[in-house]
Amino acid sequence: MLATSGAFHTPLMQRAATQLRDYLETVEFSDPRIPLISNVDSKPMTKDAAIDQLTRHLTTPVYFYQSVEALKQAGATHFVEIGFGGVLFGLLKRIDKELERSQIHDKQSLEMYIADVSSDFGDRAQR
Repeated sequence: MLATSGAFHTPLMQRAATQLRDYLETVEFSDPRIPLISNVDSKPMTKDAAIDQLTRHLTTPVYFYQSVEALKQAGATHFVEIGFGGVLFGLLKRIDKELERSQIHDKQSLEMYIADVSSDFGDRAQR
């Protein structure tokens, strides 16, 4: 259980979910080029399931732990939280202290992250 400031991932979000679904119906989805794990069922998302999974994400419990485990089994070692708050950043640490974690919450942190990743990529290419 998490202490939150809202009714996230519960039926109380149904009005927002309905509005999100209406909007998503106007979007053309493609299959992801890299695996995108849905927190609704901890499985890779497809274009055909995207609208349903994104909408259900607002109104049903999520399986964040299982999603992280699925990503780890797929070879993920670095997780990036984009947005304010750092809730997921903290949850990742509780799940696995060995995971590399980053946060992007503004233009400066994005630029720093890109520079860091670019230099790391360059280091790997030289090995």
